[in-house]
Amino acid sequence: LKIALELCPSISHMTESIVIPNGVNLRNYPFKERKPGFNIGVVGSIDHKKNPVMWIEVLSRLMQIDVRYTLKIAGRIQELRYKYYMKSIVPKLGLTNNIRFFGHVDDVAKWFETNDINYLLTTSPFESFGYSIAEAMAMGYRPLIHAFPSAEEMWPADCVFGCTDELIRLIFDRQSYDSLKYRQFVEKRYSLQSQLEKIEALLKEMADGISSEATFSERRCRNEAHKQWNIPTALARYHRPEKTVIVTGIPRSGTSLFSALLNDIDNAVCLNEILYDVNSLPSAFAEIRRRLIAGESIPNRYDSSGNLATDTQGSGANVQERIVQDVDENAVIGSKINIPYLNQIQKILDYGYKVIAIVRDPVYTIASWNSEKANIIPEAHVADEDMHPRWQRFKFTSDDKIERQAQIWNFYANLIWSLRNKIKIYTYELLTSDMEWVIKDMSEFIGLEPSTNMLETSNQNIESKYPKIEEIKEAVKKYCPVKDVFAYNYLDYEVPAEHGAQHRANTEEDDKKCGQNVLELRY
Repeated sequence: LKIALELCPSISHMTESIVIPNGVNLRNYPFKERKPGFNIGVVGSIDHKKNPVMWIEVLSRLMQIDVRYTLKIAGRIQELRYKYYMKSIVPKLGLTNNIRFFGHVDDVAKWFETNDINYLLTTSPFESFGYSIAEAMAMGYRPLIHAFPSAEEMWPADCVFGCTDELIRLIFDRQSYDSLKYRQFVEKRYSLQSQLEKIEALLKEMADGISSEATFSERRCRNEAHKQWNIPTALARYHRPEKTVIVTGIPRSGTSLFSALLNDIDNAVCLNEILYDVNSLPSAFAEIRRRLIAGESIPNRYDSSGNLATDTQGSGANVQERIVQDVDENAVIGSKINIPYLNQIQKILDYGYKVIAIVRDPVYTIASWNSEKANIIPEAHVADEDMHPRWQRFKFTSDDKIERQAQIWNFYANLIWSLRNKIKIYTYELLTSDMEWVIKDMSEFIGLEPSTNMLETSNQNIESKYPKIEEIKEAVKKYCPVKDVFAYNYLDYEVPAEHGAQHRANTEEDDKKCGQNVLELRY
């Protein structure tokens, strides 16, 4: 469950998540009092998931203490590399007479009995459960369990070891060998009957919930969301992470334009540079949804013509409160902020929100940062004499202003690229060259029908608009290696008309090749 929530955090907000462990049919595993001895059993396929290299280490160490120790393995070889590894290492360490391979075993209980097993050894680095552990314990055998994640929560702590030295101490602590305790542990926690009863109770609870006013998952959302994310109780029902989208990216990459595009889609609203506080996003989004449903006004940025701003640095862009028509409780609500959202992107993902990031050619991004229009943005102030507080902890490796700006672009482009399996990424060039495709793809991503409205826009990557373009190119070549993964790997910086479509059509092989250039984050 922990891994599932890590890969898809929105699960915790959308539905109830309950883990019912596997169950063991105790009738198939008769109990007897067992005792310490020299025969150690392993049950499982021989592959990397079972960590068989550690079996050899354990047996070698035990034989240095007493040559009577043996290792008996029930399981077929599933990875050829381990066949040759075993053939090589076993005779080298003098273990030939003390290790035996049985291949696949159908009747595990009979195999334990007929081979006089004293312990079950499992060295897996990860197990979701470990049936062989439960089966051995049900029969009274002591398990020796490598400390895979959550092992201590699932199995007796005095049967879990971290290293070979700890394992040896467990084996030689013969007084703690307690067959009855192992059987009772499984009976209490993992019997098949008890697990079936839990499943039946869960199904009944779900059925009862479906017939009530609110479904099982809805009650979960309403009761837990306001507690986890500090949402006022009165707003909890308006918290809809599955209907929430974050727009972010590197400044001056077209994120405001993208925000305006979102607002043109039916039943979608995107706030442009309104909700800065990441910690309060859940309650802020809930309040915006409440206002929309109630027909109250909400804030957004508009230009001097009264239209939604497509450039917050343009003249006349200001915040106004307006009523948004034709939206309902299922509206997709978005918020666009650049660096502050990127700096806390993991927390945003943990909220369960969809995320869209926009990236632009670093040459023109940096050129725009240095334009007169954008002089007030933090990215324009990276020199020691006028350093913006945002960059005071950034690990620059150059004193040159433009080179520092190139390092900033590379850092955030790298961050965005590292999240490519969790978020949707578009380039400014694709947005301005094939807006229709972007709108269609983005609408599918957020679960709405695409808009037929097309904003008039054009690619502003024009060298003649910006000063110091050659100096910026040199800084980009030196400090922006991540540009290649976004298809900014051409030598001249005149953007071809087909650039956007070419980037969209990159093959998987190209993607892997480009990925080799991604650097570690340094901030």
